[in-house]
Amino acid sequence: MSAAFDTINRTKLLEILRDIIDEDKLRIIRFLLSETTIEVKINGANDPMPFTTNIGTPEGDSLSPVLFIVYLEHTLRDIRPVQNDKQEPVPAEIIYADDIDFIGKKDADVNSIEKTLKTHCLKINVDKTEHTSVRKDSEDWKTTKKVGSLLGSKEDIEHRKHLSKIAFNKLTNIWKSGNKTKQKTKIKLYNSLVKSELLYNCGTWALTKTDEDRLDSFH
Repeated sequence: MSAAFDTINRTKLLEILRDIIDEDKLRIIRFLLSETTIEVKINGANDPMPFTTNIGTPEGDSLSPVLFIVYLEHTLRDIRPVQNDKQEPVPAEIIYADDIDFIGKKDADVNSIEKTLKTHCLKINVDKTEHTSVRKDSEDWKTTKKVGSLLGSKEDIEHRKHLSKIAFNKLTNIWKSGNKTKQKTKIKLYNSLVKSELLYNCGTWALTKTDEDRLDSFH
C-alpha cells in the first residue's frame, strides 16, 4: 500500500479500538493522536510553520505500527468474504506490515480490493503491485521479489552474492588500510556490513549440499 500510516482515518481507528481495549487505554491513545503537527523544512527557507494534521498515525514511535496492524486487520475483514475460497488448502493472505499477498487458484479481484481499501482511506501502490503465477511449466515466478528476497532459492542466492560484492567493494579502502585498521575491526565490519547482506533471509533457502559448498567458497 501507499503511504499507509499517513492515510489512516483516526475516527474510524478509535471506533475499532473501542471494542478491543478499555476506556483508560483508549483515552491515552486518543490523547497521543490529538494535536499532532507537521512541518516542512526546505533548505534556505525561513523557519517552517507547523500545521495541524488530523489523519494518519505519527511515524517513528512504537505504537503506530500496532495501531496500523489493528486498522488493517479490520479492513481485511471486509475483503476476505469476497476473495477467500474456503475450498483452497493454502492461506489466502500473507501479510508483512503494509505488504500483502492474496493467494489463490484464481486471480484476486484487485478492483474490488482497491474499492474496499478506499472506504477505509487506504490505497494501493500501483507501481509496487505485482501479479505472479506459480506454474509447473514456468520458472518466471522464481525471480519475483518478496520482502527483499527472490522466491527461487538459487536465484536469491545469486542476487545476495551480487549485493554482498557491492557491499564488500564499498569498503575497499578499509581492506587496503593495512595496520591502520585492526584485523578485529575489519572482521566486525565484514560480518555486520557484508556477511549480513549475503545471508539476508537465508532461512528461506532450500539448499542442496552443492549450494552450501558454493556459498562457503564464496564466503
